[in-house]
Amino acid sequence: MNRIILADIRSTNTDGRSVGHGPAVARNYAALYADEPRFYVAGGPVYRTAGLPRLLRLPFDVRSSDSRLLTGFKSLINGLFLLCRSRGDTIIFQSYSVAIIICLLALRRWNCRILLIQYHYQITQSRLLRLLYRRAQRHLDGVICPLPDIGRTLERPYLVVPDYLYFARPSPACPKRVDFGIYGILTHGKGITDVARSFVGTPFHLAIAGRPSEVLPEDRAAMQELRELCRNAPNITLAEGYMSDEEYERRLSETKYIILNYRENYEDRSSGCILDALYHRCPVIAHRLRSTAFVGEEGIGLLIDRAEELTPACLQHLLQPEVYAAYGEALERFLAAAQEQHRALRDFICPPCRG
Repeated sequence: MNRIILADIRSTNTDGRSVGHGPAVARNYAALYADEPRFYVAGGPVYRTAGLPRLLRLPFDVRSSDSRLLTGFKSLINGLFLLCRSRGDTIIFQSYSVAIIICLLALRRWNCRILLIQYHYQITQSRLLRLLYRRAQRHLDGVICPLPDIGRTLERPYLVVPDYLYFARPSPACPKRVDFGIYGILTHGKGITDVARSFVGTPFHLAIAGRPSEVLPEDRAAMQELRELCRNAPNITLAEGYMSDEEYERRLSETKYIILNYRENYEDRSSGCILDALYHRCPVIAHRLRSTAFVGEEGIGLLIDRAEELTPACLQHLLQPEVYAAYGEALERFLAAAQEQHRALRDFICPPCRG
């Protein structure tokens, strides 16, 4: 029986937990193939905590304390371990350790159908990686990506699919007690401090929650400024620390608008946080980028060029019942269309003629 395997060869271990984008995508594809006994998720030992029904265990996890060299070595061994034990399977590699995946494909033609989930243009940004990719390209059967430009750049058959798939869920009977929210990893690149500054002295509630990323000096400086702003602004609440999936879901369900003021380094990178918000029927306020253009095109939120546009008058307008209701109607149309992507993705992963 040929298997369908969603593989995370990096398998990030965060304090003994499998959290973040990798396991979220794995659960997403497990839901897509809930009726398919051939579907498995391949991940390191930490994936035992991910709550997945059929798991192929890879040898290693990657920890935040691991060096780049050790991270690459572990990913390489995980990839080889999986490929050497697969015959006639379909393997979908998650978009981590892309350089290692390209190296594996450049080695030889494996006896598998190999697909790559790719969210950005990383492959084309390094001359060495471009050269390796030219050798590996013929061994890659397809690309799953959120933007058509990414698929065209990689010059392989591709399907445009968002980071996360939408599965219909009942609307929770949760009061929308928070006006605006920013949830997830707190980094300088998300422009959170600029947004908070726009809320100081206004009557509108802004909730900020998540784990600070203080690896880079600019992240540490932004967090220090954010703490100072929130200390003197009673309408802004800041909750620092790890958020469980349950808390994340609760916060999304009780918030009217999610703000994602991404900087230009997100220009060509899709965001799972935007989809999390939209799939919870939260309109978004997003920085105007190529990757967020669909928000304006679909009428499911507001695009801004800078946080200073979030004036009291603008925020008051967004909270008007008729404005909020109009975004809600557009969201229902968007989600109905998203539900129809499931069959196209399954057919792309396993074309009907392949069984």
